[in-house]
Amino acid sequence: KNFLKNFIFLNYIFHLPNIFNKMKLEWVSVAITLILTKRVLAEFDCEDVSASDEGNLGQTASIIILIIYGIEWFVLLFPKMVPLARPASSMLGAVLCLLTSEVASKFGTESFNAFCFIDYDTLALLFGLMLIVVMIDESGILLMIEMKLESKIRWWFITKVCFVCAVLSAIVMNDTICLFFTKPILEAVRKHPNMAENPLPYLLALSSNSNIGSALTITGNPQNAMIASIEETITYYNFMVSMAIPCVIAWFVNWLMLLVWYRHSLGIVGGKKYGGQMTMKNEGSNTRGSEDFCTRNCACLIPAEDKNISHNLDEEELAIRKDTLAAGNTYKLFLVLGIVLMIVGFFIGINVAGISVGFGIIFMCTRTVISSRAKAKRSQTSLIDSDSEKYLETIDWGLLVLFTGLFIMISATVQTGYPDAFFRTIFDACKEDPTHQCTVLFAIMIVLFSNIISNVPLILLIKGYIGGTIKQGVVSRNNWMFISWVCTLAGNFILLGSAANLIVADQARQAGQDVLSTINHGKFGIPSTFACICLGVPVLLKTMI
Repeated sequence: KNFLKNFIFLNYIFHLPNIFNKMKLEWVSVAITLILTKRVLAEFDCEDVSASDEGNLGQTASIIILIIYGIEWFVLLFPKMVPLARPASSMLGAVLCLLTSEVASKFGTESFNAFCFIDYDTLALLFGLMLIVVMIDESGILLMIEMKLESKIRWWFITKVCFVCAVLSAIVMNDTICLFFTKPILEAVRKHPNMAENPLPYLLALSSNSNIGSALTITGNPQNAMIASIEETITYYNFMVSMAIPCVIAWFVNWLMLLVWYRHSLGIVGGKKYGGQMTMKNEGSNTRGSEDFCTRNCACLIPAEDKNISHNLDEEELAIRKDTLAAGNTYKLFLVLGIVLMIVGFFIGINVAGISVGFGIIFMCTRTVISSRAKAKRSQTSLIDSDSEKYLETIDWGLLVLFTGLFIMISATVQTGYPDAFFRTIFDACKEDPTHQCTVLFAIMIVLFSNIISNVPLILLIKGYIGGTIKQGVVSRNNWMFISWVCTLAGNFILLGSAANLIVADQARQAGQDVLSTINHGKFGIPSTFACICLGVPVLLKTMI
């Protein structure tokens, strides 16, 4: 675990200057690098860290931190209001909380040890899974999946999208699936005029089913991984067995509502127009189609003459890609075998963060060696190559920085004592087991908080209450499983409820299809989420083990 902590922070230290320099925020880069370097080199005693007691709730530092937290969350929810990207805003809030804590400690008040609340396992898991998805993308497997998804029958196409996205989100992570599948799905939709009339249902199918599928496993989303690291009695096996039937019910309800809600657009009843042909932004014309996707994602594994991409590549690069293609099938087999072994490791209880980082690095190094050998064979150069650096640059470091800032801000807020006091007041009558003693109220509060502050901060806020009032063991595990399933499904309620929703909306906007707005999402998301939770919660209470 110490290795994972230092590994992920050293990566931050090396990449933060590039991230913030591009944003013209060099001062943020310097400040955060110094803070993270201090964390790597210093030893913090986190054994006795807890929320402040009620006697300290009124201290000035606590009030200032709550104000900072509120302002920062407004900025994160509406990033267009300020000239800062979400990662920079998150870390700016973290720096302000730390400065407030340090200044307050000089006047005899309690100091907030925010670094003790950073979930290093979650950060490492995110890093490892993103690296694995990059390798899957490079292998051409994503293109194969896109080709399998294509269908002229609209309701059958959206059914396949629902199924594939749910299954893959359970294996990898919903955010990464949404990141890599939005544009391929839009490409598949664009090829058929009757689908291109209204791409909205297909985008909703991607985002909503990615959230539903991610509820099945520990590795499906960041909040599940965080809960598994908090509650030691949760294993990959008992978590998946408990979630299986509720997730299937939620998937079926969501799929059925998609077919009914968009029955005209899907050709089930009539044929309602949406407003013209779909065009892809910055494509110049409609003749480029799937060739761009192949060039962008896996041209090194598809013969150039078959995909008509030779005009973009010189002769040497074409030759290198052909040589790489010869080893492509072997690498795909190696990749699939590695993923199977990784999932087996999850089941037998190996640390999910460690195994994800390990397999991600193995896949990357193997891919780099194959590519280097192809280049060396063609141009008689040494085997030294920089492909691994190229792969590391494709990691969404901004997302990791965003989560780090959130961890620090939320931990400072938790240590003020206000969140713990709020939950103790609300659930005073059922504090021993809120999942079974006040199920409806507990579910409503989880849904509301998940959409007000998002699901990951909710886990951090409620952590102190669950750990301090609920008896450890089966009761604690069941409460965490209940929180996990409900807050994941609550991500479908509104657009801001889940990072996966925002990723799909942003990717679609970049492709020229800014149709997944807050209103359009809410028209379907609110009734769908309500139906899924109402039908799934009673089953979940009986299936938890």
